[in-house]
Amino acid sequence: MRKVWLVAQREYNAMVATKAFLLSIVLIPVLMFGGIFVMHRLRGARDASDKTIVIVDGSGGVLFAALELAAERHNASPGGGDGGSSDAAAAPTPKYLLRRLAADSLSDADRLRLSDQVRLAEIEAFVEIPSGIMAAKDSVAPSVVGFHGHGAMLSAARQWVDKSLGEALATARLLESNVDRDTIGWAIAPVRVVPLGLFKKTDHGVEESRGNASLLMPLSAMLVMFMLIVVSAQPALESVMDEKASRIAELLLGSVNVFHLMLGKLLGTVAGSITVAAIYAVSGFAVAAYNQLTGLIPWEMLPWFIVFQILAVLLFSSIFMAVGASFAQRNEAQAMTLPIWILATCPIFFASQIVLEPNGAVATWLSFFPPAAPLVMILRLASDTVIPWWQPIVAAVLLLMTTLVCVFLAARVFRVGILWQGKTPRARELVSWALRG
Repeated sequence: MRKVWLVAQREYNAMVATKAFLLSIVLIPVLMFGGIFVMHRLRGARDASDKTIVIVDGSGGVLFAALELAAERHNASPGGGDGGSSDAAAAPTPKYLLRRLAADSLSDADRLRLSDQVRLAEIEAFVEIPSGIMAAKDSVAPSVVGFHGHGAMLSAARQWVDKSLGEALATARLLESNVDRDTIGWAIAPVRVVPLGLFKKTDHGVEESRGNASLLMPLSAMLVMFMLIVVSAQPALESVMDEKASRIAELLLGSVNVFHLMLGKLLGTVAGSITVAAIYAVSGFAVAAYNQLTGLIPWEMLPWFIVFQILAVLLFSSIFMAVGASFAQRNEAQAMTLPIWILATCPIFFASQIVLEPNGAVATWLSFFPPAAPLVMILRLASDTVIPWWQPIVAAVLLLMTTLVCVFLAARVFRVGILWQGKTPRARELVSWALRG
């Protein structure tokens, strides 16, 4: 064990006591969380130039007149174009200038001409209101209006047309049914539904958690664990490849056997990941305390975080060490690790679904898939939803069994590959090393 601890200490020092390590601790969170900050800051950097929208009104001008009134109210409102907003913090929105075509419908030639005007930025978009939209009283199917423009799915102009046209159509239909206009305004007045968090008991009593903070907490916990895997597994690969290329591994094997060498490296890697976790934990707590959000920290999740972090680092680091011992060229090793990284990042693609339904089928089954279990379980445990008590235990047991198997097989590959020189081993040879040693 003395030799194992010496190897672990050397691996820990090689991982932590470097400028690159300190730089990565700062840069990785900046790159991963910086996008959220940039998106927030860019909200006020929208294009506020006037937007011309061409309307083809199949209702005979009824809906166009209502849209013109809505556009006038929008343009005169605070933040609407140059509407004289006195609120300097309000992000300006563009003015909408509506232009109606004389025709009530479009031919293919007209659509092509208008599309070219959109491409040349002469107009923002054109809208097709179908004829008979006012007479569809007995139809249960919703009316469909076409909005043609760049990025129509995410267009703010489309969202404005959608909202304004819906109100205009409802008002016009109710007026045709002889409903008083004041009654119509009262009936269709919008209701604002504000996203808020759940209530929980804190040191100051029963308080309501902030909606955005309660959403970001699980995502932050998952991203922190992913960063720990990245800063641990990749250096393990680089360390093994450097020792193999410089023949230092041959000298090490003269004093310690392969099992002790790999065990020491894994222990040093785990210790390094715990050090990074402690740095992020202290920094995160300081930020939460400064913003008075310590009540949102799921303290009961921290023991599970440590368990899943250690198992995840052992799992992926052992595989990366085996890959690093098997290949002499970095490009070949990187190609081999690509499928492993895809498995590691798989839970991130399902993060939104897991946050919305922590006990849903997708979240539950991914929790029992060992490569995805650490990130998924931490994401679920950090949410406000009560997770069945047996699921983290089963996920940890499955991950532990998978980790033991991977470490055992990786040790066999490591034992052969660390002294392998010359040609690049084929996939069949790697499988043979793992199964037969």
